[in-house]
Amino acid sequence: MTNFVMRADGVASANDHARTNARRIPLRRKDAARYVEDVHGQPCSPKTLAKQAVVGGGPPYRKAGKFPLYEPDDLDEWALGKLSRKVRSSSELRTPDQPQQEKSSVKE
Repeated sequence: MTNFVMRADGVASANDHARTNARRIPLRRKDAARYVEDVHGQPCSPKTLAKQAVVGGGPPYRKAGKFPLYEPDDLDEWALGKLSRKVRSSSELRTPDQPQQEKSSVKE
């Protein structure tokens, strides 16, 4: 059973008490994308994971020969890190506008 806990800094973290001592099998890219979609409900494509492996921003992975392998715990952490904090309105997600700079009128 996986429990998702919101930390004090607003980041969700996964605590899987059912699998504390069990080693989870690393997943190939196609299976990793399916895992993120099935477990976290977030759209994820193997092509996206491939691109992020080059440019950054994706989950950590290891190589076994030429094959990238993603550990489920790393996928969980990455998927949860992409979520915003809970809100009741979309206006809560807006960042406060930068204060407008006063127009300086130069009189000579």
